[in-house]
Formats: sequence, C-alpha cells, structure tokens
Amino acid sequence: MTISRKVFFAGCCGGVIGLCVAIVLGWLSSYMSLSPMLILPLWPTSIFGIAFNGPLTFSWTSILVIVLVFGGNALLYSIVVALLARLFFSFMLIAVIGYIDYITLAELTLSIFYVLPIALHAFLKTSSRVTVFANTVFATAVFTFVMMHDNFYSSRFFLFWNVAMMQMFFMLTGFLLYSIRKGRDRDVEMNVHLKMLNEEKNKFIGIAGHDLRNPVGSIHSFADILLEDYSEELRPESRTIVEYIRDLSNHTLVLLGNLLDISMIESGKINIVKKEGDYLAFLEKNVFLNQILASKKEINIVLETSERAIVFSFDEYHLSQVVNNLLTNAIKFTEGKSEIVVRVSLTRNKGVLTEVIDHGKGIAPEEQEKLFSYFHTTSTRPTLGEKSTGLGLAITKKIVNEHGGEIGLKSELGKGSNFYFELF
Repeated sequence: MTISRKVFFAGCCGGVIGLCVAIVLGWLSSYMSLSPMLILPLWPTSIFGIAFNGPLTFSWTSILVIVLVFGGNALLYSIVVALLARLFFSFMLIAVIGYIDYITLAELTLSIFYVLPIALHAFLKTSSRVTVFANTVFATAVFTFVMMHDNFYSSRFFLFWNVAMMQMFFMLTGFLLYSIRKGRDRDVEMNVHLKMLNEEKNKFIGIAGHDLRNPVGSIHSFADILLEDYSEELRPESRTIVEYIRDLSNHTLVLLGNLLDISMIESGKINIVKKEGDYLAFLEKNVFLNQILASKKEINIVLETSERAIVFSFDEYHLSQVVNNLLTNAIKFTEGKSEIVVRVSLTRNKGVLTEVIDHGKGIAPEEQEKLFSYFHTTSTRPTLGEKSTGLGLAITKKIVNEHGGEIGLKSELGKGSNFYFELF
C-alpha cells in the first residue's frame, strides 16, 4: 500500500493532534486519578503520555517521547487515511445494505448482498489484500450486529456459526476475485511487454532485411552474368556451382522480401490504397505474367468468369501479391501438362469471389488449418523440388484481411486444391 504526500500530510496533522491528546490524557491520568485502561482505547498512542504519569517537561526524555508520539500518530493517521480513502465507498455500501437488512429484520434476507461491495472493491486497481480483508471484517461486523438485533436464534451457537460461515464466504469471495483481477492485470502487462518485443522484432527484421538484400542481390546478379556472358569458359563443375549460387541467392532474395513484407504488416505500416479499377483486366495481366513460369512445366492457366466486367475499388499493388502467391503455389504443386483455373464470380453478399483451382496432390485436412501461419509448410512436396519459405500464404491472408476480405481453401488429397478469397 503506497502513501501519497497528501495522505502523509494528513497523518502528520493527526500526529500533532494525537501528541496534544496524549499529553492531556497523561496529565488527566495523573491529576484526576483516571484509569489508564479507560484512557488507552480513546487514543492508541496516548500510552506515551500515560507512561509519564504526569505532564511532560522539557528534557531529553520528554523530547524523545514527543518525537515517538508524533511519529507514531503520523504513521497511524497516514495508514488510516489511506485505508479510508480506499474503503469509503465499499464501507458505505455495506452500511446501507446492513441498514436495509436491519429495518426489514427477517422478512427480507439480504445476506448475499453483503458480498457485492467486497466483490466491487476486489476488482478495483487500488485494492490490496489488506483492504479486501478490511471489507470482509466490516461486512461481518455489520452482519453480526443485524443478526444479534433480530434475536430469533434459539442458541448463541447458531449465531456464531452463521457469522463464521459468512466471514469465510466473504473472505473466499473477496480473495478469489482479487486473485482474478491481479491475474488479469498481469496478463495486460504481459501483453504490453509482448507488443513492445514484437515491435522490436519487426524493427530488427526490417533493418536486417534491408542490409542483407543488397549484397545478396549483387551475388545473384554476378551469378547471372557468369552464366550468361562466360558460360563457354566455365567448366561443367564450375557452371553447376554457379547455378547453385544463383538459385540459392534467388531463394534468399524471395525470403528477405517476404520477411520485409511481414515486418511492415505486423508493425501496421502497410498502407492499403484502394482505387477503382477493372478487376478482370488486373487478373488477366497477372495470369499472363505467371503463364511464363507455368509454360516451363507445360501448364496452362485459364481465367474463367461469366461477367463481362467487374469494377470496384482495390489496391492493385498488394492484391497482385495475393494473386501471384496463389498462382505460384499452384504451379509448384501441379504436375506438368495440366491446367490451373482462375475463376471469378459475384456472390450473394455483393462480394467478388476469386478461386485458384489446381489439379495437384492436395493437402491433408489436419494441415489445412495451420497453412496460413508463418513458416508453415505441408507434407506435400513441389513436383520439381521447388523451394518454399512458408511465408507466402501468411502474407496473403494479412493482405486480404487488410482489404476487409476473407480467404480460405478446399482441398482433398489426390484431387488438388481450391484457394479462394472474397473481397467486398
């Protein structure tokens, strides 16, 4: 329990008052023959004045007593004021409930309502175990007073039993809710900490991706130059090594590009700029570009739609990543000399549904749920051993979600896959 400056100032004022009362009570106990046992409950720290058995005189001993009395009362009042500031509202509610219970007697039972102020207080951020316990004690005291006033118990044992049970119930409820609230606060603090760590991670990935992409790009370019301009001068073994370098550097460039995309998406820096355009013309362009890659495996990509034109607002740059990722995956996992269908239609929800249908090996049902997670790949292998980073579909889902759309898949082993997304 922390004590603020205002509360400590109030305690110091109480200390001054308490000191004066202690001196007066000490003087009264000496000259008016009052019993210390009667005076002591009136002021806890008056024991110092009573111990002198007379008025205080200025001496080292009296100064020490003054300091002790002042300090004791200052601490006492600080704690009392701090507790009352936290307990005032709940104590008032308990008192109101007790008063209603008192005037209605046994006609209307309000026993369960005593726990409501305790529960409300336990959920406050300013509550502590001490204040929760103080609420339970006060509620039990009010409940005991009301029960004693009713006077319908045949034996005191039943009164004390009910009071003990209510005290146990109040304490269990109060401390249980207090523990739940503390656990929730810890979860909130942990989430804030994790969010901060995630931002640092995204920043690190962005910096590392930018710093690595240029040298890796240079390696890829040099490998291309060697294969194109100096192919005849290379020995077969050297040519094979250079081809490996080119393929690995190209895969690394793709991975770095995906990591940069993820860092931008996770940090909230992705900027979706929607412009009205012809969606079918946009798809035709992306199908044409991917057909060049598909031709190496003698795969034909077909665009199917019953609509003459579909015009709506979308981000062409980011949506091209979605289409290219889905078509690239379809080409990877489809056998040669087959067909990939890109089907576009309008839905009942006034959305645009795009489906990429392949005739590949399909995906196992237990792997489909995790397929849009980071770095997750399936047990199904690409037909020509192409490499996969496991990031493309995760990026695709993020972009579709940023567009306000939905993405999913339908797949059966041995029958191919249907990846679809709907935009509104």
